[in-house]
Amino acid sequence: PWAADIAHEQHRAVVRHGMTPIAEMWMTGQPMAEREANARLIAAAPELLQALQDAVTSTDYDMSPPHPWVKAARAAIAKATGE
Repeated sequence: PWAADIAHEQHRAVVRHGMTPIAEMWMTGQPMAEREANARLIAAAPELLQALQDAVTSTDYDMSPPHPWVKAARAAIAKATGE
């Protein structure tokens, strides 16, 4: 899993997968709580994507036509995966 390392004194956050940096953010111009929330959201992205993919897959067979949230979820998945 990805993790967010937040260095308040340096005003930056690094999202890592193990020891490998995934993203580095300089956190200026935003309230501290918002900066931390953004870093945690990026760190949670892989799990969020997988959960959304699983939810769509589990409902594809139950709803015809699909519920509007399924269309929105598919669009978000496509945006995240570049499809």
